[in-house]
Amino acid sequence: MPQFIPARPVAASAGVRAASGPADSPPPGPPHPLQDLGFFGLDHLEPAVVAALADTQPMLLIGQPGCAKSELLNRIAAALGLRHRHYNASMVSFDDLFGYPVPAADRSGLVQLRMPDDIWDAQAVFFDEISRCRPELQNKFFSVIHERKVNGRPLGDLVYRWSAMNPPPGPDDDPGDAVCGGSLPLDYALADRFAWVLSLPSFDDLDHGTRLRILAAPQGAPIDGRGLQRLLEDTRLHHAALAATVIAKAQSWVNALTAPMHAAGWSLSGRRAVMLVRCAGWMVASHRALGLDANLQECLWATLRFCVPYPAAGKAVDHARLHAVHRAAWRDVELPPSPLARQIRDTADPVQRVALALRAGPQALDKVATSELVTDALAAQTVPNRYILARNIVASLRDDHLTAAAYEVLFEPLGKLQGFVAQADHHLDLPRHQSRQLDAVHACCTRLARRGQPREVELANILYTLVAVERAVFDPEELLAIDAKWQALFEQALEVT
Repeated sequence: MPQFIPARPVAASAGVRAASGPADSPPPGPPHPLQDLGFFGLDHLEPAVVAALADTQPMLLIGQPGCAKSELLNRIAAALGLRHRHYNASMVSFDDLFGYPVPAADRSGLVQLRMPDDIWDAQAVFFDEISRCRPELQNKFFSVIHERKVNGRPLGDLVYRWSAMNPPPGPDDDPGDAVCGGSLPLDYALADRFAWVLSLPSFDDLDHGTRLRILAAPQGAPIDGRGLQRLLEDTRLHHAALAATVIAKAQSWVNALTAPMHAAGWSLSGRRAVMLVRCAGWMVASHRALGLDANLQECLWATLRFCVPYPAAGKAVDHARLHAVHRAAWRDVELPPSPLARQIRDTADPVQRVALALRAGPQALDKVATSELVTDALAAQTVPNRYILARNIVASLRDDHLTAAAYEVLFEPLGKLQGFVAQADHHLDLPRHQSRQLDAVHACCTRLARRGQPREVELANILYTLVAVERAVFDPEELLAIDAKWQALFEQALEVT
């Protein structure tokens, strides 16, 4: 079950908003700091923005041109009353930021000639269009973003380090579409220094009512930053009051994420893993300060959405798959503290996890937990492997091991198999280049049918179903080897149960 995080009482401070008006007036709604600054359609980003500002770690905004990335950061700086420097990274030179070396008056060496807009006394620095600047300049920004230093010299006043970029074109983007061809993926080492990576929606991504609010909003309205300042104070108080169990669960969650993230092609560096734990604590604190009724699982999911660097480095992120990875990691955190649970948690292969669960039986792992392991394992497979896995799981089930939803997922491929077998005749048209695969499948099926065993006949029909119904491209011999491997794995489970 999800763990609900009770809001802790916060000590009286400037961050606590006193009630006003008649005693029977309705309580005020949750604060909307971005709406207060004149931004609409970004409510889903508010917990992440507040957490990032309270945390003060580097933040990167990604979005199409015109989605208000720069305006958002500039208004936040104004609301917080910061000495703010906004640099266009595609045009600025290193000397513009840090001054020009000139001979000293006594000719004893060089001194730095300060510029009116240099970085030395800045409290917030914003490198706009960072994906369009030269690589050698990106390298010079690196130490500012990562260490708050320039050439080894600390920037003592600098608190906030922000950047913005357009999304780099993906490999499947059509050049005729409105893509930002000049925006290049960041070097991964630089992208991995941004603790917070937030993607902003485009104007046409917003709903009708939100677009009207943007169009009707007054231009040039004065910025009142008191609400945002109080909100950050509240967030820091909530963060200081976090229970040790919250951080411990965040650590267990990040640890459980490591293997499935790697399997999905999104490896976590040690730096990123530590960042995720830190960001999770601030995300919980910002949810509390904003008055959001969110449980820890939802806060951790928000952390994963907004604290991974892959979009900045040009690697696409499928949020549905990322959410599945998160759910699997959360289930590991919630597993009972038993030897079997520890063994399942330490096993990276999702198929082996299912075999372990079935081997232990419902007395060791409840139906819901086992069902989630089954659906995760099936979702991780290719279409041909899904048929093979489904048949081996079904052959190993005893009693009522799974939920109705899991049975539905499990029998989806087997239902197609049954429909194929029910037809007396089949007519198949394939392109010429697939004729070799059809010959290989037919040879395998003939060999299996000659053995006459029901399990072998079923396997032959699966191969034909994959060709005729799924139109899948696969190596039949490789599929037979996988089936033999999984059959042996699940037979062990069958012997125990």
